[in-house]
Amino acid sequence: MVINLRVNSVLKLILLALVFSMFFPQFMRGMSVFASVSLLAIYVSIIQIVKYGLSGILGYFLFSMLGLVYVLFSLAFGGWTEGYLFNERYIFRQGYFVLLFPVYLLVGVAAYRCYLATPSIALAKAFLIGLFVFLCLDVVLAALFGDVVFRENNGYTFYLEKGILWFFVSMFYFYVVSFKSLRGSAIIGVLMFALIQKMTGYGSMFNSATGIMSAILMLAYFLIVKFKVESRLGTVLYLSVIAFVLLFVTVAPYFSEVFVSDINTYWRLESWRNNYSAMIGNWGFGSGFGVSYFPLTNDSIEAAYRYYQDGEGKFSVLDQMFIRGQHSSLVNVVFRLGAAGFLLFLYLIFSGFTRVAVSSSPQARFVLPFFVIALLNISLNVGLESPPWMMTAALVFGMLVSAGSSVNYKKKVAR
Repeated sequence: MVINLRVNSVLKLILLALVFSMFFPQFMRGMSVFASVSLLAIYVSIIQIVKYGLSGILGYFLFSMLGLVYVLFSLAFGGWTEGYLFNERYIFRQGYFVLLFPVYLLVGVAAYRCYLATPSIALAKAFLIGLFVFLCLDVVLAALFGDVVFRENNGYTFYLEKGILWFFVSMFYFYVVSFKSLRGSAIIGVLMFALIQKMTGYGSMFNSATGIMSAILMLAYFLIVKFKVESRLGTVLYLSVIAFVLLFVTVAPYFSEVFVSDINTYWRLESWRNNYSAMIGNWGFGSGFGVSYFPLTNDSIEAAYRYYQDGEGKFSVLDQMFIRGQHSSLVNVVFRLGAAGFLLFLYLIFSGFTRVAVSSSPQARFVLPFFVIALLNISLNVGLESPPWMMTAALVFGMLVSAGSSVNYKKKVAR
């Protein structure tokens, strides 16, 4: 009981820190805050391992160990990728996720076991209120404090931390839709705010490309649950989205000229193709850490200079080559950990998905579309390379592992 009390209390502190960071976007990006929250996460992860062992999560630790080997290789041998810069000061900044991803994954395991494993209409009602509040604030705060220049260049602006907002909105929604009496209100709220955001250009949840895809998945999940075809059509739909994402990030870079009219997409695809070429040039071994995300070319230097000008002088032009990601964690895994890292990560994706897909529990299956959105976000954004995105994605992976567990966990709430 004492351990349960402590775990519940620490879990609440971590979730509160995430909520606070959503409203103050720079909060979690500070090293001292992120380190403090990570220490809490390490405590929870140790308790989970002591109580339940490594069942269902061994693969994630193998992924972490592989990443640690690459970190050590990078420290020992430096950069070995031709045409790319190397600076050992950035090894930890680029490689921290391989060590902390399993830690936050175990926090997600604990959170699911404690709060989500057992259906609760009271929790669902609270989540429904939270869904409306967060979506409303996404619009209002963007209108009040959003970057006007960003809106002119991108068609929308935002204020809340996107890497955290998607997590809470998605979790609230998918959990609520599992309850028949509340699902109508949830889908009305999502569609209403999606329309408001697209019409006004304020808010990030449904304005970005991944946001639009998230809204479609939310509508699809509502229809799947309403017409009770979840175990068949739902699985096919989610696997189709995952397959599309994997094909896009692996195949589309070799047809980047098709997207030349969209400079942002074209830039990403070209960057991904350069990363793949670097991995292949290393015989599939990968480039390790401390290596610039982009090759040393005129185009990369020009892009880095533009970001340097947009910044506040905190980093030099060349520093931008090491801190500005290529907007896809899947590509980054291939680039840094090579074919072995990518294949292991794919195994983790599909093994966790399959365990929940075969479950007959609707309470477990709501995690599937939640997981698909998480995968979308880290595949098409600076995901695992950014603390807020890494933390929230790892939490969802952990919830997927917990939901697919064959052990019948009871809800553990301190009283």
